[in-house]
Amino acid sequence: MTSSELTRQLGDLPEAAQDHLERLMGSWGMLADLSFSDLVLYVPVAEEPPGRAPEHFVVLGQMRPTTSQTLFESDLVGEVAEEA
Repeated sequence: MTSSELTRQLGDLPEAAQDHLERLMGSWGMLADLSFSDLVLYVPVAEEPPGRAPEHFVVLGQMRPTTSQTLFESDLVGEVAEEA
């Protein structure tokens, strides 16, 4: 599943926010290489009532460095994580 498909499924992200996240992830390749690290973008799941801190997050994007080893063996995009 791509990040675009995930943002459409989340539904509560304004189009401007979706565009911003796409541009952000588009520039991640060089940042992952320069930092020799994996980058993972978590966004809150909007199941929680308004005004309450989110308890679940979904991985919207992931970038692996080409200059170093990756920390994660499998792709995390679409995975749901607990707050902890």
